[in-house]
Amino acid sequence: MPDPDLTSRGVTQCLAIPTMYPNFFASLDPSDTVLLVSPLRRTLQTLLLGFSSVLPPAAQGDRAVPVIVLPQLQECGSWPCDTGAPIETTKRLFPQEYLDWTEVDRHPEWNENTGAFRCDDERNNVERARWVRNYIRQRKEKHVVVVSHHGLLRRLVKAPHAHNRMKSPIQWENAALRVYRFTDELASDPEADLARLEDFAL
Repeated sequence: MPDPDLTSRGVTQCLAIPTMYPNFFASLDPSDTVLLVSPLRRTLQTLLLGFSSVLPPAAQGDRAVPVIVLPQLQECGSWPCDTGAPIETTKRLFPQEYLDWTEVDRHPEWNENTGAFRCDDERNNVERARWVRNYIRQRKEKHVVVVSHHGLLRRLVKAPHAHNRMKSPIQWENAALRVYRFTDELASDPEADLARLEDFAL
């Protein structure tokens, strides 16, 4: 299926995110947080359902967390389900004014599997993950929340066998949330490597 919606089970899982991770949501400072989301439908739906408490209309004014739709967060695959729909179609489905589409508009080739978004070349996937880590590190906000896909997430954290879901020991369940920090506090490492905060009480 091209760029499918969440299943009914997926909707239920996303609605449970706030109750599953109450400490995480309590730790967020809306004035120092940004949400980054893949432009595929299922991730946009995950954002709207799972993070509704920090989005308008539930959160108003400076209590609302800004949202950037980032094309580099799309999945690492060329299957129809991992390929974004025409962006105008997606924008019609998600007309929320607080969604910032600037980065998507800047890359009209984002859903054509070409150039930097070519996903049948693992080097491209690895480079895109590196770009995302550095993009996050350059943000001014203390908290950057990423809503993405398991394939890209494995590459973001440099999981062993990240390109092979069956072999990789690091996996994400649907609607799972984890907390990471950058290993280089001086921000001089071009890889912008991440380390998981295992002891963070979600």
